[in-house]
Amino acid sequence: MSICFRFSPLLLLFLLLCLSAAKAELKTPRLGISFPPVSNARARAVTIRHLKRLNCKLVRIDAPWRLREPRPGKYNWKPFDARVKALRNIGVDIMVTLSADGPDWVSGKRSKNGRAVFKDAEAWRRFVTAFVSRYSKHIHKLQFANEWDSLGYWFPGTAQELVHLHNIFYEASKAIAPELPIVLGGVTRSYPMLRLYTENSDRLDFSKMKLKEPNKITKKLKKGRHQLARLKARVEHVFANARYDECDIHLYDDCENWSHCVEVIRTLTSRPIIVSEFGGPSSNYEVYSEAYHAKRMSAYLQVISKLPITEAYYFNLVENPTTYHDRSGLLTRWLREKPAYGVLRTFLKESGKN
Repeated sequence: MSICFRFSPLLLLFLLLCLSAAKAELKTPRLGISFPPVSNARARAVTIRHLKRLNCKLVRIDAPWRLREPRPGKYNWKPFDARVKALRNIGVDIMVTLSADGPDWVSGKRSKNGRAVFKDAEAWRRFVTAFVSRYSKHIHKLQFANEWDSLGYWFPGTAQELVHLHNIFYEASKAIAPELPIVLGGVTRSYPMLRLYTENSDRLDFSKMKLKEPNKITKKLKKGRHQLARLKARVEHVFANARYDECDIHLYDDCENWSHCVEVIRTLTSRPIIVSEFGGPSSNYEVYSEAYHAKRMSAYLQVISKLPITEAYYFNLVENPTTYHDRSGLLTRWLREKPAYGVLRTFLKESGKN
């Protein structure tokens, strides 16, 4: 006896749409570079040379308000124009982060690293309007603030103050460029990692990392548990009340736990997720060598390519001793290509995601 199943055209269409959606969810994210050197012509020449060599067409750069409007209504666009033009000339899509780094004339409370709460909301609205009016046709995405969850370091204000400024930023941007994606500033792994450690520490895996001290990371997590309630309230308030099209998380070092971190963020929002910073190793926790860096780079890329995200930006192109991840650069400070550079170049070539 043979059994024949008959499908109506509508049912077939529905099944094809489901299959298409499933495939879209599994797409490898586009890969880019976060904060490559672009501050002057020489730095841009280095960055452009290596973006071409890597076949990388996605970059994240910052635009501090204090440098673009040092005096009320007196804009200094020329340096940023040069950066945007140089990158666009080689076909790069640019995501811009407007850091919470306002000029003195508008800044109230400041953090230790100079980030501020803006005391004149209308001045902020005017600046965002001017910025988006000038650059919206030349940039890929826009976000405000960076690692605002870090309890006062990158944004010294309350969650309510951040939401207020972010929503002004969102409304002013959309009034000029409705189609420009607005990304909620990147959160660190602090909240998801502390939640995971508190709720089920057995899910966390640090066994693949070459650690200087075997228990140093778990000791830090244990010590930080007292901050979880405060951090949870801050993060959840912002995710629930800020207006945004996409959200952003930074993922470093322990790539074996990145999927769990993304799962935690997914409990807060249904919006698309990007990763505007990923990479490592950490000089604080891991025993560094260029060979180990290359090995871990391969692991980072394998994990990041399978996450349910749309974009990921590696940090950083050139070693920078002033940053927390001072050894994660693909190039040494003397611009020599490290083995990890070759790993990323091969991956981009083979995956075709650039």
